This record gives sequence, C-alpha cells and structure tokens, in this order.
Amino acid sequence: MDCTRHISLLCGLVLLLGGMPGCKKPAEADKPPAAPEPVPAADEEPPEDDFSYEQPEPDEVQVERDEASYRAGHVCDVQLVRLFADGFKRLKARERVMAYHLARAALAGRDITFDQVHRSGLDVRCLVESILENTLDSDPKTESKLREYLLRLGIHSGFYDRSTGIKFVPDLPCERFQAAAHAANAAGAKMGLERGESLEERLARLKPIIFDADHQPRLVPETSQVKRDILSASALNLYRGVTMRSLRSFEENYSRNSRLIRVDGRLVEEIYRSGDKRRTIPPGRYASELRRVNRRLYGVLAWAGKTQRAILADLIEYFRTGNPRTFDSVSREWYKRPFRLEFMIGFNDLSLDPRHAKGLFEGLVGYANEPVSAQLASLVRHLEYFEGQLPWPKEQRRNWGAPPLAVAVDLLVATGGAGPMCNEAFSLAPDRDAGQERAQKVLVLSNVIEARTRAVSLPLAREFVPAAVREKVCEHLPSVALVRVALRDLFGRYSGRTDPRAKKSLRNVMPVMEEIKAELVSWYLLADPKLTELGMLPGRDASRAAWDFLAAEAVVEEVLSSSDSLRPRDIARRVIIRYLMEKAGAVRLVEQDGKTVVVVPDHAVLRQAIEKLLKRSQKILSAAERSSGLRLIQRYGSHASWPEMEGIAGRAGELGLRRLIAYVMPKIRPHRGVSGRYEDASISHSEELGRQFLRYSRY
Repeated sequence: MDCTRHISLLCGLVLLLGGMPGCKKPAEADKPPAAPEPVPAADEEPPEDDFSYEQPEPDEVQVERDEASYRAGHVCDVQLVRLFADGFKRLKARERVMAYHLARAALAGRDITFDQVHRSGLDVRCLVESILENTLDSDPKTESKLREYLLRLGIHSGFYDRSTGIKFVPDLPCERFQAAAHAANAAGAKMGLERGESLEERLARLKPIIFDADHQPRLVPETSQVKRDILSASALNLYRGVTMRSLRSFEENYSRNSRLIRVDGRLVEEIYRSGDKRRTIPPGRYASELRRVNRRLYGVLAWAGKTQRAILADLIEYFRTGNPRTFDSVSREWYKRPFRLEFMIGFNDLSLDPRHAKGLFEGLVGYANEPVSAQLASLVRHLEYFEGQLPWPKEQRRNWGAPPLAVAVDLLVATGGAGPMCNEAFSLAPDRDAGQERAQKVLVLSNVIEARTRAVSLPLAREFVPAAVREKVCEHLPSVALVRVALRDLFGRYSGRTDPRAKKSLRNVMPVMEEIKAELVSWYLLADPKLTELGMLPGRDASRAAWDFLAAEAVVEEVLSSSDSLRPRDIARRVIIRYLMEKAGAVRLVEQDGKTVVVVPDHAVLRQAIEKLLKRSQKILSAAERSSGLRLIQRYGSHASWPEMEGIAGRAGELGLRRLIAYVMPKIRPHRGVSGRYEDASISHSEELGRQFLRYSRY
C-alpha cells in the first residue's frame, strides 16, 4: 500500500518521512523488515504516569468562540463540524510530542479500514487522490465534484454510507472522470497501478465499482433480501469464499484480527500482523501498514510513563504477532486507570461485520479534560443510587460492584470506525462471551459534545423549540448535553440485568433494544434531583428544558434521517419519538407564528410515557422476549410520515443541519529542537477537511 520507509530509532531520535504514498493495494503478506526496530532509549528514565482528576485546576486556556467557528460547511447530507482542543497547550512538552506520534500511529492504519470495507476501496480512493494532486489544468467543475467524492470517501471510509450501507457514486459523468485520470497520468501522477497494469485496465476494472449504483449496491444486504448466504452476498473484504454454514464447526483463533478465506477447500485465517523474523513469525495481511503503525508507537515509548510504556510495548507486540491474548493485556491495563493521554488503536470496530466478530481498524487519541472528568467521577460514585431510581423491579436491577472508569477526553484524532463520524463516547465493546457484561472504561468526548452543542443543538433549539421555553432551553443546553451523554453512555447502556440467553435469543433485536433502553434511561434520570445535588444541573428548570430540547432534537433527526438507516441508534431514536408522539401523545407538532415547533404539553405525561416504554424495553432484555421486541420495532421502527416533515426539513436545511455529522480534527504540528529531535508540538484548527484527508494519505 505504501512506499517502504526505513526508520532508525536510536537514543530516542525519531526521523519522520513525508511524501505521497504509492497507493499500492495491501499485500497478502509483505516481506519482514531486515531487522526488528529497536526500542528507543530516552535521555532519562520516563516519569511515572501521575494523572488524577479528583481536584481539577482551572482551565487557563479556554477560548471563547462564536457558533460560526464550529461550522465547517457540509458535503451532500453530512454537516461538517470543527473540533477545538485548546487544552492541548496545557500538556507538558513530552505529552504533546507523544500525542503527535500517537495520532500518526492511528492514521498510519487508516488505509487498512478502506481495504477491509471493500477490496477496491483503497484503489478508488488512491485514484481520486492522484487525480486531485495533479489538477493544474483541470476543469473547475470536475475538480469540485472529485473533491466532493473524496470527502465522502474519507467520511465513510469507502463508497458505502456508514448509516445505510448503500453505495454512493460521484456526481460526475464517467467520461469526465476518465479524462481527468488520463490528464493526471500524463502530468506524471503516481496512479498506484499494479505491476504490468495499464491505466486503461484499472479504469475499466473500477468503472462499475465507482459509477454503477446497482453493482454491489449494499455493503451488507438486508436480511429480508438475502437469497443466498449473507457473507457471500456481502461486499465486505473480511471473508472470501466463506459461508455462515461453513463456520459452524470452525474454531477461530484470531476472530477480530484476521480475514477468513477458503484455500483448497479449507478455511484459513489471514492474520493481521507485521511478523517477527527473529522468532520466525511470518508477516501476515497488512504487514507493511502495521509496521508503519509500530514505528510511530516506538516513537512514543521514549516519552511515555512507566504504565503506558507497558501498554505500548504490548500493543506493538500485538501488531507484530497478532496474538489476541496480547491485546487482552493491553485492554486490561487500559481499563485500570485514567491517563493524561488516552488512546486506543486496534481492530475494535465490530459494527459492520454481519457476525459481529471481525474488527475493522480504528484509532482514537485525545487528552483528559480534568474539570469534566471530575464531574463524571462524582456521577460514577452514585451509580448504585441511580440504578435504584429506575422504574423496574429489584430482580431486574444490576448490582454494579466496581463502577466503570469514566474519563472526559478532548479528541485530537479519530479514524476508521471511530471517526470522523464520531460518537460522543467511546469504550471497548463488552465481551459477553467472556462474562464481561458492561464497559469497564468509558471515554466521554467532551469537545465533541461541545462542538455538536454549539454547531447543531443551539441552532436547532432556537428554531424548533417553542418561544415560551426557548430561552431556558438555550441557557441550560451546554450542561444538559454533557449530563445526557454521561447518563446514556456511561450508565444507561449497562444498567439493568440482561438475560444471559439474550444475545442468542434476541439476535438483531438486541442492539436496538439496548439503544432504546440507554436513551430512555438518560431521559428518565434527567429529572432526578440528585443531579442538582451533585452540581451537574442547576435545578428543575434544567430538567424540563432538557425534555423540551430532546423532543425537538428527536423530531428533527427523524425528519432528516434516511428510511434505510441500519444503525441501531437511529432505529431506537425513531421508535422512541414515534411512540411518544403517536402512542402517548406526549410530544406534539404545533403551528406557532407560521412555523411548526415541537411542544411538550405536559412534562408529567411525558415522564409517564418514558417510564412505561423504559419498563417495556428492560423487560424484553431481562426476559429475552424476542417477539415482544420485534412487535415494538415493527410498529414504531419504520420512517415517520408526519405531514409537517417537509416544512421542518426545509427549515433545518436552511440552518445548515444535515442527516449526518462529521468532525474536522485539529492539526498537530511537531517542532524540532537544536538536537534535531522532536521536543514539542503545537496545534491549529483551521485546516479544511479535504486538505486534511490528503495529508492523512501521505502518512
């Protein structure tokens, strides 16, 4: 995939190489490096990790910005929102250098995700990038459409919408695309051609993939439309020649980090690993990419504290050998404590695989937001109390025991399944097969919450919340947004008891029911006076304002959403708002001053409806009642058809709101000292997303 880079690490010196990648398709097995990379020695013994957020210091670098600074435009139906990470300046110089190398490590595996999503995903992206890198004499309209297509490729990690799984094609005639490719080739662009392959052959091969919407139209077909095996019908590059039936008696040793293929009639795991010549461990799939990831991780070792050095060493070993038990060690250490710099890099995104077994590469790097982490810590200490306030019987309640660890993080970079379409919280998926039923550590992405609040939630509230409550809603929205995410992602997802048989019995119903429960737990507990006692909400007015906003947000999101969305969270939100409007009558669309607004006529009625649906969702999970879950989803899980939808959609569009949100990450720039080694790093927030994606491809 990339030109080979030899990086010598000696006495902590890390040399960085630039240049456009060769855009080569990932090899099945690359040659191992001539010699293993040595661990760099720091100038002095690395310090202990000493992060604690119990007594936060005041934020001395908080910058006041208007809402417009968070808005970065849109591409098709994706709103672009800019992330800010002003607290980066408060980190120590060594931590800023670590953050730079960790970000580069996460991005070094970005190409893996493109190839995992579709076997031609990387070829398509590299072809478009090559054309755009050589557009000196191109038609401006052609260039504009190519940039739009590249943005969509980068946002979705391929040419399938991550929400619907439906293929999208460029808004550009094939002939103009091919003419631009020939012009770029004539100008000397590196087109990423295979040995012996002509540009004409590549264009012919990729033509149906890029331009024919009916060629492999869905990444994973809907279950109801599958006439053959779902793995065979899928366009995902996680299996080749494999069926669900053939896996019944096959025991996987590398379930998350391998591709399964059939060779001479037998199943073979193509392990994702770089290999180790000294230990005669052969390189596997994505060997060159994982070596590049490891080289960046080596650059962090010289700066890391003792505990994180151990985690980094295990992570490097994992990418070298592919041994899942080594990644288990990484996870265990990661779970134990908060760190000033938080990162998780690996094959952790199971959302696209029909079996939820194969992990797509993803990377996330950020630093702890200490004041917000302190708020989360106070909430975590009262989880048993909040469990007791939920409206289900004692036998359905969870005995939490050791509470999860919660850390507020300002995100610096997220790639693969983690971004740029970011959730507001991140955790490793609980492994129910191993007896782990809840997240042991949750990262709440505080600057993602802030950016969404400023760029999306406040404009939405001013337009769609009734005038009588609008001022209160906008006043309390920043604190409500954080508490809502904490209650949902830290607590709601893992509250209540779930029947051990639920995963097998509920199957595809279970993720939707878990999302319904999580969302409703946050709605229900927002009215609890304990949140005011803890200083997280200012009082009862904030709780009512929260419900007024959440109702308006759910309506607008439903109006803007696609009827084809397969994401459990989208289906869950749809079930909730349709139930509250159509069944309970607790939310209404009312005409005020010539505009449709979302009204909660009686907050007591809304609370009763939330309680009733919350009890129902928990009962389905605790008793593994698949038929009851199916009835609920079939009744309320289809796209709404309210007569006011067209008008709401038009007004939302005028505000710049779109169906999906993608985040433009900060740019980290390293600085060399007089010795020639990196001694510090700075951050900027002005980079345009298309330029950012092209920069990522040079890593």
